[in-house]
Amino acid sequence: MNNFELEEKELEKIKKVIINERLYLNDRLEKIPWEYKGRYAEVKWGDEDLVQHLTAMTMDRLRKIKSLENNPYFGSFSFTQKGLKERTFRLGKTNVSEDSDVLVLDWRSPICTLYYDQSLGKVSYVVSNGVIEGELTNKKQILIQDGKLVSVRDVDLVSDDELLQPYLNINADNRMKTIIASIQAEQNAIIREPFSKNLIVQGVAGSGKTSVALHRIAYLLYNNSEISADKFVIIGPNKYFLNYISSILPDLDTQNASEYTFEELGNDIIAEKGYKCESSTDELSRFLASGGKNAKIKQFKGSLEYKNCLYKFLQDYFISVLKYGVKFENIDLISREELQKGITIKYNYSKGINDFIKMMTQKIKSQFEDKYYELVEPLKQEMLKYPLLSKERNDVISRMDKLKSILQKGCNKELKAIVKPLFIRPLNIYKLFLNNIEKYIDLPLEELKSFKEETLKMLKKKIIPYEDIAAVCFLSTLYYGNGYYDKYKHIVIDEAQDYSLFQFDLLKILFNKGSFSIFGDLAQSIYSYRSISSWEEIQKLIFNDNCERLDMLKSYRTTQEITIAANYVLNQLNLAEANPVIRTGTNIDIFQGRTSNDIALCYLNKIKSFAEKGYKSIGIICKNEVEMQNVKKILDKINVSYNYVTSSDVEYNGGISLLTSYLAKGLEFDAVIINNASNKNYDPFSSVDMHLLYVAMTRALHELNIIYTDDLCEVLNQMNNVRIEKPNKLIRKL
Repeated sequence: MNNFELEEKELEKIKKVIINERLYLNDRLEKIPWEYKGRYAEVKWGDEDLVQHLTAMTMDRLRKIKSLENNPYFGSFSFTQKGLKERTFRLGKTNVSEDSDVLVLDWRSPICTLYYDQSLGKVSYVVSNGVIEGELTNKKQILIQDGKLVSVRDVDLVSDDELLQPYLNINADNRMKTIIASIQAEQNAIIREPFSKNLIVQGVAGSGKTSVALHRIAYLLYNNSEISADKFVIIGPNKYFLNYISSILPDLDTQNASEYTFEELGNDIIAEKGYKCESSTDELSRFLASGGKNAKIKQFKGSLEYKNCLYKFLQDYFISVLKYGVKFENIDLISREELQKGITIKYNYSKGINDFIKMMTQKIKSQFEDKYYELVEPLKQEMLKYPLLSKERNDVISRMDKLKSILQKGCNKELKAIVKPLFIRPLNIYKLFLNNIEKYIDLPLEELKSFKEETLKMLKKKIIPYEDIAAVCFLSTLYYGNGYYDKYKHIVIDEAQDYSLFQFDLLKILFNKGSFSIFGDLAQSIYSYRSISSWEEIQKLIFNDNCERLDMLKSYRTTQEITIAANYVLNQLNLAEANPVIRTGTNIDIFQGRTSNDIALCYLNKIKSFAEKGYKSIGIICKNEVEMQNVKKILDKINVSYNYVTSSDVEYNGGISLLTSYLAKGLEFDAVIINNASNKNYDPFSSVDMHLLYVAMTRALHELNIIYTDDLCEVLNQMNNVRIEKPNKLIRKL
């Protein structure tokens, strides 16, 4: 038998084992309730819990086994450990065993790193109790489709571009896919970093950042069994993106991980009735519509300096409230110094204030007699000045009784009255701060006026501006504490380049018991007017240098032609170029439409051509929603079915999607049409415009098409791998 025939035989054997296990598990599901439920009357409820637990475990294993039937594994390798015989291992989505014989290894097993990033020869891998050494003698890439063996190929490194072709030439539909069969060495190293390590991963567009982030969660769960999936949280740019990635979570056994956008966190934390946090995409639309107005203010609101201004205001507010102690007439019951020492600004200060009141009340009650006889002495002396039974004498006695009552109750009522102004809701504190902002921020008066008016105007509409969410959340954590967020043990932040220092600082405060995996690409920083400028500032200012920076420089998503074209934009932004994988495609199509009819027919011909090629997803990307409205009219005119995607959408359904570049972030399409890439629409000297253009260009897997009306964006004029299309060549009568 040759290698192919031997592998076919092994495949049939493994498929039979999988089918047998599936049949066993189905039978097991029926038997569990009868075997365990109510065996002993006195532990009936415990038995019911056991039944539920065993049923859930069996169903979970059944789901995994079913997913293997058409594609049980994707590779194999032979390894000789020192002192032992050679063994051949196959890798798949999960373990498959027959009796004690492991037929397929879960890709997350420590030994499987030999397949992903080791060359043939002397090798080693790390296990919990040390290092295993030996020799890697064989490695095969195995392609199985619909349960049939397609190919078996000897390989050395999986990172050989030629070997990636079966995985890169596929079409993109409405769900994200696992990459376990094609994980590259640089990706594998990141996925398998220790649980406790904080990571920042700078990855070019198409380098697989999101896939690596999700596969890292799966790996950490598998190798840290004491931590459950609900202790992981994923923070993504918008609900549309989170819905797109959610399809992969069950395949990776990570479906119980929590998912948030930053504004969702804001809504949860602030929890102000009737108020809603603005989304990042709505904020960008507002910024673009204003012509880039108030960029400096937005940048300042995202700084740690702004956080310090808030803290200074809160300190001053506390001092103003606690400028007096608790007095009875001219008698100091509790001094101002004692109050200011006991009531400080710390996380969950509302609880701290209540605890202080309880402690002080108990203390005064316990010292009542000594305190009373010490403080009542001046009143006694005053009483002796008046005759017996005189009104004046009786008045003093009444005052002495009142002092006695206050001390017996531990000054509780008086303490509460003093601190009452400190129990002001965080959003109201923020409004007070805004109204006194000139005392804390050194900006020109006109800018301060605009700063105050714009923010208060939106708050009046019960909208918390996106750039203010971090500030109000910071005040909320000071007031309430960080709630249940400290239950999370690992936090994955995707598209992290779009967050400000203040936002990162807040996330570090909220998830103070977890480690972080931060993924982003500075080249895709479409919110550059208010976001971070470098990863180094995160490492230094947020993590105190306890955070490692790693890079993913190779783009696997797009063809060479698209990656090279997008690199022109990176050059304009003075950023490092992406390295394309060796996968060639068609040249970039550029079409100038002089009339609306030209453009309409261009869209129709392009969409028909994409359908003929079997493309499952097409992205028509506009700069903003105004432009989307114009394209919508064109698509309606030519009677094309499409999804009109806005920031309020949560479902990603594939097909033809009309959307903005800032909503397209993190998504990928078989083909992309960029609408109106004119010099006027994408200003080469605008950082925001160039980031938006870069994002739009790098969404395409196979084909990139560019339409413009007036002058083509100067950056695109530099490209040489293009095909210029003329109306008379492109358009035919229908």
